[in-house]
Amino acid sequence: MVRLQKIAGLPFQQASTFLLGILCFAIPFVNLLTSIFGLGFLIDLSQQIQQGTYKTPFFRARHFLNGLATVLIGIIWFMPVILIASYVGITLYDSSTITALPAGLAFEHTPTRGVLYALLTIVAVTYFLCAYFVPAALMAYAQHKRVSAAFSRTVFQGALTSKYLIGWLLALVLSVALATFVVLFRNVLFALLPTLGQTPSIAGQITFFIILGLIVYVNLVWTFGLYADSWPKI
Repeated sequence: MVRLQKIAGLPFQQASTFLLGILCFAIPFVNLLTSIFGLGFLIDLSQQIQQGTYKTPFFRARHFLNGLATVLIGIIWFMPVILIASYVGITLYDSSTITALPAGLAFEHTPTRGVLYALLTIVAVTYFLCAYFVPAALMAYAQHKRVSAAFSRTVFQGALTSKYLIGWLLALVLSVALATFVVLFRNVLFALLPTLGQTPSIAGQITFFIILGLIVYVNLVWTFGLYADSWPKI
């Protein structure tokens, strides 16, 4: 059974970790680097939860290497989506280019609308499968602290269980709900705070990015907590 009460309190256990977690994801452009620390932190947190300890770890230098491994695992797992989407994009571009040519210069074998819909469906299905198995791959990596574990049969053994499915669905619902809140909050904030022409005030932008960093950090701690708590002992 997913321990929702324990997971809910994880982001707020330690003030220093909470503030550092927000900073990891709040500052634009800088967060391209600092978020790697955040991902490594989440891997350590997942390992502790898998071992039965529901306590956020302190940020450590080693989290950067764990974060790099996490990024590498995600890129490799999503490579099928990237390749298929690239092929579809090239096909669509070629199709539009060919359509714009004079009739005498157009190729005879252009992709039909049905073929394009089929390709887009393949992209969507592949993305869904990757989105389902990538957290499982990260949980396998967190469990064994070996990158190779993220590509072993352990991933499928853990992912193809009802417990993991429930945790994954809860994480999905949570992420969608928080993303919706961010969009609504941004619209309300920029409408209420003073603006200069069409550009939001500096105070509004700073406030938004701080709140965004907070929500991203809390959401990631909760979602990784759900993944880890629902990960079976393999």
